[in-house]
Amino acid sequence: MPRARIPCEAWFSGTPSPLMPRAAPRTASSPYAARTGVYQHAGTEVDPENKHGLRDQALVSVLRDDNTVFDAKAVHNIIGKPVIDDHPKVPVTADNQRQLSRGTIMGAMRDGDYLAFDLLVTNAEAIANIDGGIRTDTRT
Repeated sequence: MPRARIPCEAWFSGTPSPLMPRAAPRTASSPYAARTGVYQHAGTEVDPENKHGLRDQALVSVLRDDNTVFDAKAVHNIIGKPVIDDHPKVPVTADNQRQLSRGTIMGAMRDGDYLAFDLLVTNAEAIANIDGGIRTDTRT
């Protein structure tokens, strides 16, 4: 599949409001958050406690197939979780989620090989980044 860059402002449609940059995100233009295929992760991300001997490897290939990406329980569990801008350097916990959260995941659905989200963005800086096209969705 070719790489596509989707401006974040295309994620939303409708009238801007104080809490949501645009109303009613459309399924076809929701941000893509996961895909099937092989991901490259640092060994410290995959095996932080070194239970499998991978922690010290620079890169580890992880296969995420349809059964993993689109597992109904896992997809349902994502709904209501905080939207985080990019990948923080620390794990998101109950102690820091308020500082890191930029909104809420309102829905999740399959779109081909991708898992797409409907987002409610409530952080002014994140909304400005979306409206300014700074945040983009890159599908590979």
